[in-house]
Amino acid sequence: MVYTVKFAKTVADKVSTLHPDINKQLRSAIKNISKEPYSGKELQEELSGFLNYRFLRYRIIYRVNDIDKTILVYMFGHRRDVYELLSKLVSNQQK
Repeated sequence: MVYTVKFAKTVADKVSTLHPDINKQLRSAIKNISKEPYSGKELQEELSGFLNYRFLRYRIIYRVNDIDKTILVYMFGHRRDVYELLSKLVSNQQK
């Protein structure tokens, strides 16, 4: 079964500014995630509950909702800073 993929607003804004080659790779990765939602690696500690899908030097951070068969992409970015940005987002939401 194919899951529906939804993007957080920050991700949607960032995707529109990508280089066409990276955008093509991102679309391919999203297609793979929609077919196999648990193909990403589970994150640990304060980021538990999120999954990480790798392509090129980038990461897609998402959560799966099995009840309504959706995937929400919270963040997309270069591997060097995507986890730090997500940690800040999560800690701000908990305040």
